[in-house]
Amino acid sequence: MWLVLLFHGIYVIDLFYNEDWYLRTIDIAHDHFGWYFAYGDSVFLPFMYTLQSHFLLRNPIQLSNIHVLLILFVASLGYWVFRTTNNQRDLVRKTKGDCKIWY
Repeated sequence: MWLVLLFHGIYVIDLFYNEDWYLRTIDIAHDHFGWYFAYGDSVFLPFMYTLQSHFLLRNPIQLSNIHVLLILFVASLGYWVFRTTNNQRDLVRKTKGDCKIWY
């Protein structure tokens, strides 16, 4: 459960640190705030983001140290891919495609 809370915390910190980037994403900049967006923010996201921790609260498990490290590695790799690809996409949008993303 602590791993889930850790990565949720990292995601929230990332949201506040990169807030200007999130405001330029497609769902914010182009979809505007309608029924789908309001429903998703108020019902779907809170339910889905807390589902894992609720399951772990009801079904506690003990992980070995190697499993914890493996989960941390895979989650960190996924977060790195998420952040890197979104930074590249933001760079392409800012420069209207006149940039080099593969170094």
